[in-house]
Amino acid sequence: MTGSADALGGGDKGAGDKGAGDKGAGGGDQTPFYESFKTPEVKELLKAKNYADPEALGTAYYNANKALNGAKDVITIPGDKATDEDWGKVFAALGRPETADKYDLKFKEGMTVDAPFLTFAKGLFHGMGLSPSRAQVAADKWQTYVTERTTALATEAKANADKELGTLKTTWGKDWDTHVAAGQKAVKGLGMSDAELGQLDKAMGFPAVMKLLAAVGKGIGKEDTTITDGKGGPSGMKGIDTEEQARVEITRLSGDKEFQDSMRDVKNPAKRQENLKLWEALHAAAYSPVKRA
Repeated sequence: MTGSADALGGGDKGAGDKGAGDKGAGGGDQTPFYESFKTPEVKELLKAKNYADPEALGTAYYNANKALNGAKDVITIPGDKATDEDWGKVFAALGRPETADKYDLKFKEGMTVDAPFLTFAKGLFHGMGLSPSRAQVAADKWQTYVTERTTALATEAKANADKELGTLKTTWGKDWDTHVAAGQKAVKGLGMSDAELGQLDKAMGFPAVMKLLAAVGKGIGKEDTTITDGKGGPSGMKGIDTEEQARVEITRLSGDKEFQDSMRDVKNPAKRQENLKLWEALHAAAYSPVKRA
């Protein structure tokens, strides 16, 4: 016969079972799902990976299975002892072309590209395993750098040249035009091109070249011939009686913006024609033997 104690005891037991059920239903138990696994190594691995639930574990297994079966959208990164061939497979999967010459790099309009450097760049990109799109990104960044650097160097060079020119003008003072004319005389006499002058500037520095050419020019034709009109009469240019004076005047007028603009001013034809004739006469007097006495 069931007594009260039994009845009450059974009631406690039932209540306890119900409490356990409530705990499970409420999710209060935070024990990881893999704690019930029997293999310690498996439990340690899952703990290290910190899988939140069985579905996360299943997803990881699914992706690993795809990699093991060679799925094209899964790339396995080679280990430290991987060969070039191993990495080649990875690069190919990422889109690297078969050979370096397959890159079709685009450059900004008007940009001159050095062919040997382009070949080197393509080989470098191929060795790094770049896809065509990533190689173009690298080429674009290089173009931007070269453009910015070239501009910066040109600005710096101009600033230095202007500073050196100012120093030289201060040094020569009122004799500036005479020295410049002598330098022009030297350039003409030596038949030097602008490119050759540029090379001299790089090798010696702008002030040194100017001083050298001025000295050379002064030593050319020191006798300096008197200018005439070609028939033994005066040249007709006020204050210009010798070749040296004509060259000095050319130098002065070369820096005279108003005079230079007047020779292009079609709105004032009389003044334009007058100054054009003077300009031509000065050059003829400075460099043409026809005008000598």
